[in-house]
Amino acid sequence: MPKFQQQLTQLSKELNQSERFYRQWAKQQGINYNQLITLYELYTQGQCTQKGICEIWIASKQTINTICNVFIKDGVIQISDKTNDDGRERLLKLTTKGTRLAKPIVDKLLALEADVSGQLGTETLKLLIKNMHKLNVAFDAHLEK
Repeated sequence: MPKFQQQLTQLSKELNQSERFYRQWAKQQGINYNQLITLYELYTQGQCTQKGICEIWIASKQTINTICNVFIKDGVIQISDKTNDDGRERLLKLTTKGTRLAKPIVDKLLALEADVSGQLGTETLKLLIKNMHKLNVAFDAHLEK
């Protein structure tokens, strides 16, 4: 196997391990990964669109739509009167019930993320982000050809 292939395979494994952590952690909290990312975004951002959640977490629109519809039915989130910048999508936000659900889960995850970030340090995280961005730009250039 060529060296580049070994390196990219290892990188893929590491990226998948990070996502696996979030999936397993969500399960330990009694929710699934897609519920976690939805609650996380709504709690940390205050309000956002389904599309915003999908773009940040690379989740399918259908999956997030299903989660949001269940959360709306259960009184966890509500559709805001406000729309996004272009006016085409309504913003979602947590209800009081939703905040009570999300707060302990997301606060616990934020504390965990802060601990991990502290272990790595600001410079390591900046370098990781910078290099991942460079890799994504390089791959994206091949999609546009």
